[in-house]
Amino acid sequence: MRRSLLLVATIALALIFASCDDDDGDTTPTVTAAPATTEPVNTPDASGTPAGIPTDDLPAIVIEEPELGAIVEVPFTISGSANVFEAALSVQVLTADGAVVCQHNILATSGSGTRGDWTTEMALPPPSPPAGNAAVPMVVRALSYSAQDGSEENVVTVDINVSGEQPPNVITAPSCGAQVPAGAPLEVSGVTDAFEGSMQLELQDSSGTVVRSETVQAEGGLGDAPWSTTLPLAGLDAGAYTLIAFDFSAEDGSRQNEFAIPIAILP
Repeated sequence: MRRSLLLVATIALALIFASCDDDDGDTTPTVTAAPATTEPVNTPDASGTPAGIPTDDLPAIVIEEPELGAIVEVPFTISGSANVFEAALSVQVLTADGAVVCQHNILATSGSGTRGDWTTEMALPPPSPPAGNAAVPMVVRALSYSAQDGSEENVVTVDINVSGEQPPNVITAPSCGAQVPAGAPLEVSGVTDAFEGSMQLELQDSSGTVVRSETVQAEGGLGDAPWSTTLPLAGLDAGAYTLIAFDFSAEDGSRQNEFAIPIAILP
């Protein structure tokens, strides 16, 4: 009886050990690797705007001021919003037949996917309206330039009327956007209605630093008196500058009646 029980136990143990072996005898556990994940790449498109950045429904450039058909007196403010490459745009004033009278190259407060605001003050000698009219039809034009080939894009225009009313200070020469040779003296002239005919002339570089300044006395003390002077440019680097005529208030001495135009000193 005891031998029979021992035989049964031996057979049971053999069956248990056999069931623990794999068919190929390999007991190493199999590990399955988790699938790799890839983060999305934000690739810029042709305009330089990173893909996937949400855009609004407005045009790339919007002119908000002046409004269509407005009558403006020089100098006048042009403003709006833009969502363009690197926030850079140009704002122009054109005659009715398309000739550019003045152009400002400016930056919006943001761009390349984020809409920003922009504003500029446009100064130009007031036009001479034909008999019976108080203003001359002109065009405000704003645009940006392609990041690929530099061509004009996102062009918008607004038809306005520019009054012939004379502002207190006007620069008649050089013209807006004039390119002047480096080192050569700059001949500047204009008219002023400043108190006692005394006005100021400043030349600022692109950072707003005053690099030349001069007090100018007009030929007469009342009315639109002509004035002229020569600004030395020797020692100034080539680049963009702003030429500003203004005067000081007879009441509190504050700066007033600015008339500013962009010029460029050539290499």
